[in-house]
Amino acid sequence: MLLTALGRFAPDVAVLASGREPERVAGAVADWPMARAVDPQELASTADLVVLCLPPQAYRAWIEALAPTMRPGAILVSVTNAVTLEDLGRWCANPVIKIIPSPAHAVGRGACLLTAGPRATAEQVERVRALFARFCRPVLTDPADARIASNLAGCAPAILAAFCASFLDANAARAQALDPEALRAMLAESVGALAALLDEGASFEDVMRRTATPGGTTEAAIDALAADGPALCARIVEATFQREAQLLGIPPPRSSPATPGTPVRG
Repeated sequence: MLLTALGRFAPDVAVLASGREPERVAGAVADWPMARAVDPQELASTADLVVLCLPPQAYRAWIEALAPTMRPGAILVSVTNAVTLEDLGRWCANPVIKIIPSPAHAVGRGACLLTAGPRATAEQVERVRALFARFCRPVLTDPADARIASNLAGCAPAILAAFCASFLDANAARAQALDPEALRAMLAESVGALAALLDEGASFEDVMRRTATPGGTTEAAIDALAADGPALCARIVEATFQREAQLLGIPPPRSSPATPGTPVRG
């Protein structure tokens, strides 16, 4: 995803890629002239930003292998909440910054969460922000709200896609003449229309008010969602906190009870 975003919106940026599977790395960079595959030590000793697109369990071994040859001033960039900034700072003496990207960056959209870690200066944070601003909306976040911010920026595209898939299936089950591709195209257009309306300053409530005629079918659908949606969303949020605690090996946070029948809007 990052290679695609850089290739489309920042083709002047030179990209070095390395990994555990050289053939896979070579295939990933094949379509992008600004990128080339190198060995890990060349990447570490050359790059301004060392971005760890790795499973969380692989972080420590790779950082300890790369850190000794990272050049002074190079920034170590994490892309996961499952490894703490404090641990990263212990494993590497270079400045550390965390980003939480989104698949939407490949099409020049989406929010990217940016958190300063150990030894990161304001100038270094700005360097990372300016790069990502070329294909997304970087948002500086406080570590205290990292999970919430990740839910709304990083996880949300997948969660909303899952809801759309279920809503599509529910309608397809009642369709008599429209084929699945036509149904998918209509829903995709509706999702794009919602994004455009929000970009122009409409709130979620504005969209609901403009669309739902009092006493009509859309109002009935929103009422059905209001009955079950808040409790479902609370469970979704709680699941993210529980899983993150599990990944970090820390006690799970105390859950917040849902208030049935009270939709959160704004």
